[in-house]
Amino acid sequence: MQSGIERELTSELPFQATFVGGGDMVASSDAEQKFERVKTQLKARLGAEVYSSWFGRMKVAEASRGIVRISVPTAFLRSW
Repeated sequence: MQSGIERELTSELPFQATFVGGGDMVASSDAEQKFERVKTQLKARLGAEVYSSWFGRMKVAEASRGIVRISVPTAFLRSW
């Protein structure tokens, strides 16, 4: 999977996030559990079809010091 590009998010997410790309990374199980809760909230707000199209295949690659690295499977999703 490919990592996302660096981008500050200003939308109504339930957390402050920065998407950054590159490097070999390892995600903690705590970060993965938190991200699963965020994904559940996104699915509830956006609906199953929109969620699965845009967010369903995102995974936490790394989380440390308030920065979360998300991996996505395609360059198209990475660019968005």
